[in-house]
Amino acid sequence: MPLTSEDAAAEIRRLMVLAYAVPLTAELLENALNAVKAHRLPLWDAQILAAAKLHQANIVLSEDFGHRQTIDGVTFVNPFAPDFVISEILSP
Repeated sequence: MPLTSEDAAAEIRRLMVLAYAVPLTAELLENALNAVKAHRLPLWDAQILAAAKLHQANIVLSEDFGHRQTIDGVTFVNPFAPDFVISEILSP
């Protein structure tokens, strides 16, 4: 069942406390455009890769990339994959 707008807004606010939203900057966009060319990624996916690299994230949870695919030192893990184990990606 879809969320009401009030419930969706509450969920967005909850997630904003748990995670840092990376701003889209000229540097990030330039790096994303380079990734589009180098890795033949769609721009949206390339922006995710560029943001991860710029902010030194080496693991990204995403169902859009290949499960456990690594590009330029960033590994993409699908949290819906049958072999996904959260403890494997959490820092001790």
